[in-house]
Amino acid sequence: MIYNADNIPAEVSGVSQQVSFAQPTVTEQDLNVKLGECVSRLGLVAPKADLRVREKVLGKLDKILRELVQASFRAHGFTEEDSAKAGVLILTFGSYRLGVAGPGADVDTLCVVPNLIDNDIFFGEIVPKLGEMPEVTELVPVPGAYVPICKMVFGGVDIDLVPGRLLVKTLPPQLDLLNNAVLSRVDSDSIRSFNGVRVTDSILRVVPRRDTFRLALRAIKYWARKRGVYSNVLGYLGGVSWAMLTARVCQLYPNACASFIVNRFFRVYHEWKWPSPVELTPTLTRVGDLHYQVWNPKMNPSDRKHLMPIITPAYPAMNSTYNVSRSTKAVLLEEFNEGANVTYEIMQKRAPWSALFQPVKFFESFKYYLMIEAAADSEDSLGPWSGFVESRLRRLVAKLEEVEHVSRIRPFPRKFSPPVGENVEHRVFRHAATWFVGFEVTRARNVEVNLTVPTHLFRELSITNDPKFYKPDENGINFSLFKQRNLPVWLLELLREEEEEEDQLVEQVGDDRTGTTATGTKDGADTRKR
Repeated sequence: MIYNADNIPAEVSGVSQQVSFAQPTVTEQDLNVKLGECVSRLGLVAPKADLRVREKVLGKLDKILRELVQASFRAHGFTEEDSAKAGVLILTFGSYRLGVAGPGADVDTLCVVPNLIDNDIFFGEIVPKLGEMPEVTELVPVPGAYVPICKMVFGGVDIDLVPGRLLVKTLPPQLDLLNNAVLSRVDSDSIRSFNGVRVTDSILRVVPRRDTFRLALRAIKYWARKRGVYSNVLGYLGGVSWAMLTARVCQLYPNACASFIVNRFFRVYHEWKWPSPVELTPTLTRVGDLHYQVWNPKMNPSDRKHLMPIITPAYPAMNSTYNVSRSTKAVLLEEFNEGANVTYEIMQKRAPWSALFQPVKFFESFKYYLMIEAAADSEDSLGPWSGFVESRLRRLVAKLEEVEHVSRIRPFPRKFSPPVGENVEHRVFRHAATWFVGFEVTRARNVEVNLTVPTHLFRELSITNDPKFYKPDENGINFSLFKQRNLPVWLLELLREEEEEEDQLVEQVGDDRTGTTATGTKDGADTRKR
């Protein structure tokens, strides 16, 4: 369908008028084909066999969870007849539901349960029994998370299982979660759990062309990972935020192909008037008798502090990027600008699509690097400890922003594992995970860089004050400051190996340009401004 101002549906028109209804040019169509080929060669599309395995696993998980819920009903005194009626609904969300999951990606899954199964029963009774199943390995329940979750590998597939309680004795055979009336029967503690499915389905509903959206989103998410800006926990953007940004550009150019959407994506968000919010639909302040708090900077003082708000399209509307800091915002804008420059060259056929996916040269970009090391006495205890430390690192970035003369702070969203027993200064425990924050210093010569105060405050106020995670006999946290020329040997060796692998990947992907000259216009590249 070709959209115009008269026939575009209200649900896909967004919160403003479209910028252009122009259809793709011959050059854009050609580049669109090449983008699809590049994405395929990079291995970003899950094989059909992989998808069939996931579907089979989800079906089996549904059966097992249904049996476990029925067993809990019986254990709590319900009759066999009532217990047999109890069940679950398994609904996927995230990249799998959006149709952009790559090979081996995890499957975000909502498990809707009836009223009896609160979080205490789910994590106290059902999850332990689930862990006894032979299909289940690497079970990690996190009941205290912002959204309670159970991570596991089920039948070889990574599953992130989120429970959501519906205040009914027996679940209906089908559930339209986009119907706001459903929320009146959702347990208030489960609203964030249900929002994962509601937001994902809302995004799919408001994009004009799903195939265009999916190809563009695959490319943009891969770009974000390669450029080191894919991480909600460290103050960049997570998967749902990248999806909403892409969907908004699709709304602005409803007839465009993915190559144009990717190109325009970077210009739109580099020039965006932040902190004006990115919204896909008008924000509802209330639904019926429901009074959940929604993102509203006019009413909520804390919302006014958000630097790059991207608002979820389902009630209750939330800002998915509340973690963005002054430093990470600057990094994102810098990368948007670089992406705009590269895609301009691609659209002029002066560069291949592979040029967009060059990894960031993080360890060549700064004079100073702060290494944060979470250490533990065993591999098993390192997992939850390092996860806790990582979840707090954005607080360290905030402390560094307060240090005089420290500038261009850039946390790198990758956890490194130094060799076991590597002789790192101050390490007491053998097993460790490390992260790096790059920064510059604007100062007079011969002034020593001293980060003692911010690292001490971070350690005392954000890490060692939590007895649930910090156990001085089992784990610890250390900080080391490096100049670029003195980075750890084990890190430099790892980076060299990865650079060689990257070179091989570039050779495999190849140069997707055809028929270009030095100016890139032999094929009639359309240089008009749209």
